[in-house]
Amino acid sequence: MLFFLTLTSFSQAQNTLPVPDKRAQALFDKALQEYRSNNLSEANKYLLKSIGCDKTFVDAYLLLGDLQTEMKQLPEAEKAYKKALNIDSARYPKAWYLLARLQYQQGEYADGAFSVSRFLSLEHPMGKQRQEAEHLLESCRFSAWAVSHPDPEPVHALDSLINSFGSEYVNFVTEENTRLIFTRKETENIGTQQRPVYTEGVFVSERKNHHWEVPEKMGFSWPDNSNMGAVSFSMDGRSLYFTGCYWPGGNGSCDIYVSHHDGAFWSTPVHLNQAVNTSAWDSQAVVSSDGRYLYFASRRAGGKGGSDLWVSKMQKDGLWGEPKNLGDSINTTGNEVAPFLHADGKTLYFASDGWPGLGGYDLFVSHRKSDGTWSKAKNLGYPVNTKHNEINIFVAPNGKYAWISSDRYPDKGYDIFEFAPGKGIKPGKVDILTADVLDSATHLPLRATAVLSTLPGGRVVDSLISDVNGKFMMALPLKENFALHVYRKGYLFYSDNFDLVNDTTAKKIHENIMLQAVAAGNRIRLENIYFKFDESELSSAAFPELNRLVLFLKQNDGIHVQISGFTDNVGTAAYNLKLSLDRAKAVYDYLVMRGISSSRLTCKGYGNTLPVADNTTTEGRAKNRRTEIVVLSVPRH
Repeated sequence: MLFFLTLTSFSQAQNTLPVPDKRAQALFDKALQEYRSNNLSEANKYLLKSIGCDKTFVDAYLLLGDLQTEMKQLPEAEKAYKKALNIDSARYPKAWYLLARLQYQQGEYADGAFSVSRFLSLEHPMGKQRQEAEHLLESCRFSAWAVSHPDPEPVHALDSLINSFGSEYVNFVTEENTRLIFTRKETENIGTQQRPVYTEGVFVSERKNHHWEVPEKMGFSWPDNSNMGAVSFSMDGRSLYFTGCYWPGGNGSCDIYVSHHDGAFWSTPVHLNQAVNTSAWDSQAVVSSDGRYLYFASRRAGGKGGSDLWVSKMQKDGLWGEPKNLGDSINTTGNEVAPFLHADGKTLYFASDGWPGLGGYDLFVSHRKSDGTWSKAKNLGYPVNTKHNEINIFVAPNGKYAWISSDRYPDKGYDIFEFAPGKGIKPGKVDILTADVLDSATHLPLRATAVLSTLPGGRVVDSLISDVNGKFMMALPLKENFALHVYRKGYLFYSDNFDLVNDTTAKKIHENIMLQAVAAGNRIRLENIYFKFDESELSSAAFPELNRLVLFLKQNDGIHVQISGFTDNVGTAAYNLKLSLDRAKAVYDYLVMRGISSSRLTCKGYGNTLPVADNTTTEGRAKNRRTEIVVLSVPRH
């Protein structure tokens, strides 16, 4: 019996309590017998009759509070405990604790804080019970503050085409807020005994004219009746991570699988390696925007208690490495579930019932610091969190909108809600780069490798392959500079850069990347070659770009190239011509030093004679100060 706690003190106090009415005592004894037999409705009848005979019968009120709590009649149970405590407020201190839990569950946070404080002052509990009581007090106090300081942004339920009388869980929303993917879980009654059976499916809905269309079930390459849930997608929507429970070849009750979209179909799911999947419950995986980190929930050994959040890093061999526990700033002795890592790679959202909150599972946020550790979990506050359960979240890459799953509407299961994250819970700002990689001659899409790295350091931030349609997507955190290079065998590499140091507003960037075949006359514009002002000495910031050029020339042995230097129109024509030649020669010397035969290279300066932009603007002059590589000849095969 979950609330049999108060009954342990009945016999201890019978000698000091006023003797109840005999008929009331007899009815109470029958109620207690029915309660112990789990006949709660019968016990309830006898208790109401017992109280009718003696309105000061404290034990009857306490037992009534217990069974009405078990019957989920929380307001009635609260009244029963209050009646008992009004008659004698000090004899049964644990009743204050039970009352506080009821008040907390019903969102009566200030009253709950008062009640649990009374319990602590009267009972002086020790050990686990004290920890639980102090945690309840902290939750009540925080929740009372949160409700009195709500976020001004409202939380809206999506319309009835999305939210049904089953349960809906948000999985993914596109950057443009035009496509929603979610899981719907419903019950069906089958057989002569009308036994409820759960059915689960992944659905997609398109948004048109500010309204969501009728959802359609997504098709996969595996059976519809497979036990599949906890779905998440990579930022570009091309990789699907999910939990499969009791699948053939699995390690335990639930394991993590991945499937990739090739432009037309989802591939057969792959069971993640043994570092991630164990004999314990492993579930609810989400991958970082660069594809290098996998965050998931697990009940494996070595955790803090219950379900913890873990992270695994992709190794050079393409397998996930040994997971690390995210530590005390995130994990508690309770349960942490449903991690979601924002596109900025630094903001982690998750659900927990172990941190102080408003009731059930609440949603929290933590930020990864510069030393790699995580900040202490912060509750997302009210009205994102309520006295009900909020169990998962998806935040748009631009941070403008977020979607959560919550059971705050009685008898409807979980629904999906939308809101605009407030200042305290917003993720970092990122630009979203989308690109189409095309053959410059045919304009047909190409699969190619795209590498994003920091400037000037050259640290790789993201590396991926465009899909069969030549498309890819990357997140570019603001306040940094990045170089982008795109490669495909048989083509000249593509070079670009993004100066986001002074950007404050996130935006979406689209590029058509035209790859040129390795053929005479085609050229590469090296966007990340830097010289000191008015000098021909190479800056160290240019070395990563030049090293990529070295690698390209070594992979394409036999081609001959010209290094062409250009300037803006500041200064005399003669001066600019010499400066451009000296700069081209500096690149030439670097390549030779790195092992490229001088017989394959020539250099030429063009000064300010061939501008590609307007020399009257700062931006235009910067584009004209450039270095290009022109293919002079390729070997015949």
